[in-house]
Amino acid sequence: MFHAYPPDTWVEAPKQSFPSSLSADEFKALFRGHPGGVAVITADAGEGPVALTVSSVVSVSAEPPLLIFSVSALSSASEVLSRAETVVVHLL
Repeated sequence: MFHAYPPDTWVEAPKQSFPSSLSADEFKALFRGHPGGVAVITADAGEGPVALTVSSVVSVSAEPPLLIFSVSALSSASEVLSRAETVVVHLL
């Protein structure tokens, strides 16, 4: 399998769990009305906020509510996103 970035540049997801602010039904309703997958992602790890537009937001699970989006390791926002305690997804 080909990977654009070597494994030593991959960032492992933090082993954290956050309380959900949405029920499973609310989460499903959000994604039913959001067919395009375009969103603005914002985060702040303490040095000031970062934001980026992504077109890869996809729901993974409704219970618990989980979603995924892709960001290049070369993005200027990737380091902040990996360190931030909270990442906000603004569905457009």
